[in-house]
Amino acid sequence: MQPQQPYNNPYDFIMSPEKPQRTPLAGLSGGGMGMRIAVVAVGVIVLIIAFVMLSSLFSSSGNVPNMTVVAEDQNELQRVTNLALQDHSSDVTQQTTMNFAQTSSLSIATAQAQLLSFLSAHGAKVSTGKLGLKANPATDRALTAAAASSTFDQAYLTAMQTDLEAYASDIKVAFANSQNATEKQILSKDYNDEQLLMQQLTSAQSSVSGANS
Repeated sequence: MQPQQPYNNPYDFIMSPEKPQRTPLAGLSGGGMGMRIAVVAVGVIVLIIAFVMLSSLFSSSGNVPNMTVVAEDQNELQRVTNLALQDHSSDVTQQTTMNFAQTSSLSIATAQAQLLSFLSAHGAKVSTGKLGLKANPATDRALTAAAASSTFDQAYLTAMQTDLEAYASDIKVAFANSQNATEKQILSKDYNDEQLLMQQLTSAQSSVSGANS
């Protein structure tokens, strides 16, 4: 009796294909531990970079109170200027005073919009009530009295000088406590604009004094 021949399925190469052996890539064979160390090192570097970037982005959070004070100064400057441009526009006697008021309004409004946008982008939204904390009723009374005595120009310019000086002082404090490059840039521009307004204010004061002499 002939021994039975093993049955060979002619389709075995399809049904059960022989798995090819994988050859490790050159340079990686036997380097499993080295690869793990390299991956960990890269991961640590990525985390450090991300941390630095996030720290730079949100480092201004500790300076929010100082930045908010600057925004409050801007709000009061705008409020006082609106008294000259709207409520007491007919009491302004010198064109230089009106020119200063118009320039001040545009400059301060632009600066405040940029500052509030920056704060909002960093998670610090300042309410309208907070912005109005520096509203000074004494200024309103002084301007009303000055309008009655035909000395509104002098009173308005004096009030703005006082507020602009406080504004410059608060900008310096905020700048000194800032560690955010964009924040410093905003504050630097605000300070330069304040200096320009002070120059125009001094010129307006001279014009008013000359007209009254």
